[in-house]
Amino acid sequence: MGITIPPDSATLLISSLSDPTLTGVSTLLHDPYIFTFMLLSLFCLYWLASKDTRHVALISCALFLATFLGLAIKEMAQQPRMCEAYPSKVHCPQDYSFPSLHAAAAFSIALCFLRSRAFLPLLAIALLVSLSRIYLGVHTFFDMAGALGVSLVAYYACLFAWGLLKIKLPKAALAL
Repeated sequence: MGITIPPDSATLLISSLSDPTLTGVSTLLHDPYIFTFMLLSLFCLYWLASKDTRHVALISCALFLATFLGLAIKEMAQQPRMCEAYPSKVHCPQDYSFPSLHAAAAFSIALCFLRSRAFLPLLAIALLVSLSRIYLGVHTFFDMAGALGVSLVAYYACLFAWGLLKIKLPKAALAL
């Protein structure tokens, strides 16, 4: 079992708030099927609208790598979820807490648009996803920092691989 890191005061404050609208939105984002469906729908719409297969491939690479790294780190860190010791607004998931895979996915997508006008709205969505996980009481700020770190590693590893394979980067991607 990993070292248990207690939630910080900001995490406890946010998770103690109660707002019906925020709870509804957060609960929708919490459901893994709905969250995956939303990501896939947006992904397909972007692909159909942009026809930029290189960018779609980069996003796919970053999402896959962030998920793989996040799952591996979860198993190594074995950080219990805060909802095991504190009240939460949803059923406490049975997997480990660190890092948040919801946030890692959202940050990975945002990073793939660093040089695009879509970056700031996507970053805002990633922050909303992150705050919703804290609000529900299933993650901490520490978990979100881990998710951002995983996303950065995944994104830059994909850019590095693109460079090794001599694949031209999409315009929206930030070059190394």
